[in-house]
Amino acid sequence: VFYGVLKFNSRITEPGKLFVDIRKRPGHRFTIGAADTESKYAEKIKELCKGLEASGSTAAFVDNIEYYIWSKAINNVACNALCGILRLTGGQMYDNESSRRVLEKIIREIFEVAAAKGIDLGNVDEILAKYPEYPINNIRLHYPSTAQDMIGKKKTEINFLNGAISYYGKQLGVPTPVNDTIADLVRAIEENYENQAFEQ
Repeated sequence: VFYGVLKFNSRITEPGKLFVDIRKRPGHRFTIGAADTESKYAEKIKELCKGLEASGSTAAFVDNIEYYIWSKAINNVACNALCGILRLTGGQMYDNESSRRVLEKIIREIFEVAAAKGIDLGNVDEILAKYPEYPINNIRLHYPSTAQDMIGKKKTEINFLNGAISYYGKQLGVPTPVNDTIADLVRAIEENYENQAFEQ
């Protein structure tokens, strides 16, 4: 079994057309790992990574894929739903002091749940200090996928974002009140798309 993490921005330019930016940029890459790193297929995945590199992107086959998956969660879980609830881009959300406080609480809960699962994500304060540089600079003008879904009144991936942190927290006995609330708010919005009043 192979699985991994994709880190790049995309947007729908028109119905049926998607723009995806896979150029070499800080933090943008394909990261692939395996349940069994000694698998006979590992060399084929490494060849795939070389092909992605040759195409102008960045790719790597790693042993500690769980670290990369949870590292991406720090970005997606913290930003996506919050931007959707607020209907703001990543930069607009982060530049507001009130929403930034919520974002920081979400991230601290992610670290607590990851630690309970035995995954070391490093120093949370150091991550928060670097957050304006990455990922915010990469999504400053961008509506994350969950925000795009909510603006388009579509089903979101909330159960795999804040909802997943909430789920793991309950399994491990780690309180996640902020992620619980964010997940419930998104579900409530989803269930009431047709009842919302945006124009008088």
